[in-house]
Amino acid sequence: MIDGLEVLDVEIGGETPADFAALGMLRARVAANLAAANISAPNALQSACFGSLATGRDALVQAHTGSGKTIAFLLPIIEQLNPASKEPQALVISPSRELAFQTARVADLLLEGTGLSCVALSGGANPNRQMDKVRKARPQLLVGTPGRVADLAYEWGKLKLQRVRHLVVDEVDESFRPPYLQPTRRLLDSFGDGRPLQLLFASATSDAPAVRRAASQRMRDPIMIRLAPPAGRRGGASPSRSAALPATIVHGCVVLPQRKHMEALQKLARLQPPPQSLVFVNSPYRAQVSKT
Repeated sequence: MIDGLEVLDVEIGGETPADFAALGMLRARVAANLAAANISAPNALQSACFGSLATGRDALVQAHTGSGKTIAFLLPIIEQLNPASKEPQALVISPSRELAFQTARVADLLLEGTGLSCVALSGGANPNRQMDKVRKARPQLLVGTPGRVADLAYEWGKLKLQRVRHLVVDEVDESFRPPYLQPTRRLLDSFGDGRPLQLLFASATSDAPAVRRAASQRMRDPIMIRLAPPAGRRGGASPSRSAALPATIVHGCVVLPQRKHMEALQKLARLQPPPQSLVFVNSPYRAQVSKT
């Protein structure tokens, strides 16, 4: 327990079901879509999340990038959606456009052929075209950035969220900082109208004090699901720090002057075999420069 919060530590590489059908999923097409994407069985995090969240329980999900966290929180939500209702029933908000579109792509993969659909709503795109997609697709799932979703719903009155019963705040620690804090709070407050609501917070640091406070104020009987390293590798680390990276990932640091950043990135890109890499920058301008 942490501050009265039930905690489920999930061990990396722990025992998992043989396939997604063994989770008790009712949507066989979703399992088939995962298999077509060469994802044949759930990992430990996905298995734990489905067992705890498919019943509608509130939760904080803490796991590092690359852990399968997006599938872990999407699967139990998709299980609860009603294809016969052509209104948004679930909303995932992410602080960045890139993450919102990435989440929407995963949702599209899972939902293909199920009778369910997803539409992405993020800043930087034409809002009228986005609403045209909503009217045409009549999606059960929306994924977007907090500012754009709040504007469409409350400033412009174009987006109807009255039927939403599942809300995910992804990268919740970042969503609770400016400039995302105000629209995120507005969305959370709007769902506090007494409706039945499943609220999920997801991040690599979901056990941060500010996040736990928000969970205690807004969630009903929540559980924290944390990805932890195998027991033999935990050593003396405290439980709150045990959501470490797998043994296959090694940390290192090279400090360079700014004029050398692009040269170092180019050298990385020319390595053979090409590495699987994520490059983080601190502004959209830097991201565009790095891409070119």
